[in-house]
Amino acid sequence: MSHHLPPSSLPEPLRLGRQVWLVVLLVEVLSQLFTLTVQLTHPAVLATLVQESNQAGELSENAQLWAARFAVIVATLVSLAILGFAAFALQRIRIPGKKSRNYRLLLGYFAGFFAFRGMLQFASPAAAVSLVPLQYTVVQGALEILVGVLAVTGAILLYRKEVTAYIDGEDGTTDASHGTSPHQR
Repeated sequence: MSHHLPPSSLPEPLRLGRQVWLVVLLVEVLSQLFTLTVQLTHPAVLATLVQESNQAGELSENAQLWAARFAVIVATLVSLAILGFAAFALQRIRIPGKKSRNYRLLLGYFAGFFAFRGMLQFASPAAAVSLVPLQYTVVQGALEILVGVLAVTGAILLYRKEVTAYIDGEDGTTDASHGTSPHQR
C-alpha cells in the first residue's frame, strides 16, 4: 500500500501550502533551539526562573541552576515533539480522506496559535525589561512574526477549494467503487 504521490499530481495550493508549512516548521525548530541556547548561556535568566519557585531556599544555588537547565531542556523537547506531530500531519495531509481534513484542521489551529504569538510581539514590553541582550529579543521576535505570517499563509493555501475537493476525493482521485484513492491500494 503506497501513499506516495508524485508532486505534480497534488493540487498546486496543497503543494505550495505544504512547502510553506515546511518552512514554518523549520524556522520554528530553529527558533526553539535559539531560545534554548540563549536560556542556557545566560545564567541571569535561569536564576530568575528558579528564584520565583524557591523562595523558601530549600535548594542550593548550584542545584537551582541545574533544575532550571533541566526544566528548560524538557520544555524544549516537549515543544519539538509537538512540532514533530505537526510535521507528521503535514506529511499525511496529501492523502485524501477524513484524516486529511483533521490534519488540515490541526494545522489551522497551529496557524492561529503562531499568528497570535506573532501579534503579541507588538504588544509585549518584554524587550525593555529583558535579562537577555536586545539582539536576542529582536531576532526571536522577528522569527516569531515570520512564523506567524507564514503559518497563516500556509493555512489559507490549505483551505483553498481545490485542496478541499482533493481531500474530499471530489477531484477524480477517488475510486467510487472502492472508496479509496488509486495510490492507497
